Amino acid sequence: MLSWKELEEDFFKLKDTLQSSRIDVQWGDSGEHWRIAGSVDKTVLQRFKQLACIAGEKLLEVDQVKNYKEIINENAPEIRWYKGIKNLLDNSFEFKLYGTMRDDKNNNNVTGHIYAGSIYNIAEYSANLCLKMMPEEKDNKKNVSITNSTLIFNNINVDRSVIGAINTAEVKQIDITMSKIKNSGNEELTKAVKEFTEAVISETKLNNDTKNQIIELISFLTKQSLLNKEKRQNSIIKAVLAHVESLISTITLLLPLWTKLRPLLNL
Repeated sequence: MLSWKELEEDFFKLKDTLQSSRIDVQWGDSGEHWRIAGSVDKTVLQRFKQLACIAGEKLLEVDQVKNYKEIINENAPEIRWYKGIKNLLDNSFEFKLYGTMRDDKNNNNVTGHIYAGSIYNIAEYSANLCLKMMPEEKDNKKNVSITNSTLIFNNINVDRSVIGAINTAEVKQIDITMSKIKNSGNEELTKAVKEFTEAVISETKLNNDTKNQIIELISFLTKQSLLNKEKRQNSIIKAVLAHVESLISTITLLLPLWTKLRPLLNL
């Protein structure tokens, strides 16, 4: 099997020919669907998918991946690689769409929710992930430390009992955004995001899928809060805010924390 170094070199060779391509994903109540979109030569695309399959198989051998349930539970090596990029590389994934499914007979009856996003620069991100996986390269721990019972980011504490059940990559992304918010001088918002996120993670009345949905939505909202108003995805923001509220509507402990956080996001 190819080494990570060889895979990195092979992926990087495809960078220019795949610059107009992207990986699209849709997930939610209509199922999960991954595809490569954009104009690309079929031979080049086939080569990229072959490399992705090899790299996806190798991911199972890497210790730092074992805490990512979304990756290790994926049976298809090619999709496992795409999930690796999404979860293991900061800022590689762009959340693009939130939608609702409605009853054909009654349009006011919401039957489910749909999310979508994309990964651009797919060959370059693949090469970068190979570099990160190389045995001689030390795993970047500057943003995370682990005690006997707690995973500690710069701003968020996570009990080790839930590691593997929640999307720690998305929690890390929230943590990174919180540091940016803190550096901008907004300590009040930083504290509110911390309190709400930690409460969601530890809330026993939420199942893991719902926790991960909320975590992904909060990650999106906190990123949007840093943008200038003209650059925000306002139509998506409105729907995401409403969905967060619906997901926590029966959780007594979360409601006051959300009531505190919601206006501070200034969205």
